[in-house]
Amino acid sequence: MPAYVPPHLRNRQQVPADDSPPAEASTPVASSGTHTERRSYQKYSNDDLFSIKEIHAHFFNDDEPIGDHGDNSTLHASTERPHILAWVLLFKGANPKWDSDQMIFVKSNLDLLPAIEGAKQDGNNQAERQAMCGVDEDNNAADQEKPDSTPVDSSSSKHPFDSSTLSNEHPKAGKPVVHLPFAVFAQPFRSEGGRCFKFVGWYKIAHLELLPSRSQALVGMLLKKWQTVDRFGRVHQRERNGAAWEASLRHAWAAITMVRDEEATKKKGEPNIERLDEAATGGAQTGKSVNEMLAEMRMTDGVKDASPG
Repeated sequence: MPAYVPPHLRNRQQVPADDSPPAEASTPVASSGTHTERRSYQKYSNDDLFSIKEIHAHFFNDDEPIGDHGDNSTLHASTERPHILAWVLLFKGANPKWDSDQMIFVKSNLDLLPAIEGAKQDGNNQAERQAMCGVDEDNNAADQEKPDSTPVDSSSSKHPFDSSTLSNEHPKAGKPVVHLPFAVFAQPFRSEGGRCFKFVGWYKIAHLELLPSRSQALVGMLLKKWQTVDRFGRVHQRERNGAAWEASLRHAWAAITMVRDEEATKKKGEPNIERLDEAATGGAQTGKSVNEMLAEMRMTDGVKDASPG
């Protein structure tokens, strides 16, 4: 039965569910003609950017082919690390807390995460972690330096479902066990395929919180995820429809606070990722460098300026 949506929410703009990348992240488009986009392009050289397929080929040594549309997951393993976290993709618009707190919220491939210090590592616990990872895409964001494990009072928040159906199960949170650093790539601007990810450093996890599905703690996390504070200190909450809420609550999530590993970043440097031809990177449709896109934008603006009226 479809989730009930209160009348005051029915006419609001529908927001995509969190269990797939936001439209701007999963199907990125580089439109021409806006000054904001032009500034984004101008900041980066094409030599500094990589496609998802190029990154994937580097970490999997071409042992595991990637699909035609790339891989929209956030957490990834590698040939050398088949069962632990090796690299992370941060899609533009999908991680609103990353810049401020270096935090992300994810719900797929959670079995790649390190265990929490002091947590039981018996068979049942491992099975529970394995069950958490059966999701496709994620791409989400986070909290603060030390996430608050106390469930937020979801009954006082606006959401189109019955709070009485939520469990009071507490999240598991703490410092992770010792683990290897992993590479992080961020998407500084949207592009229709091709190269749009930049290596930002080697990172480790400083704090990890696992939130059970359909729990009050998870609702609190999702509310906090898309909460923003404007320059006047006013808090704004992004409205989401009932279907989006239900899709998100079906899965367990992880709130991950990262810290840049300066020693590893200095020692390892940037991964030596080989270039693939345009057809292989998925950029065959555009086949354009950053400079070419900028030139195209300038031409488009010139046509607009010459248009009557």
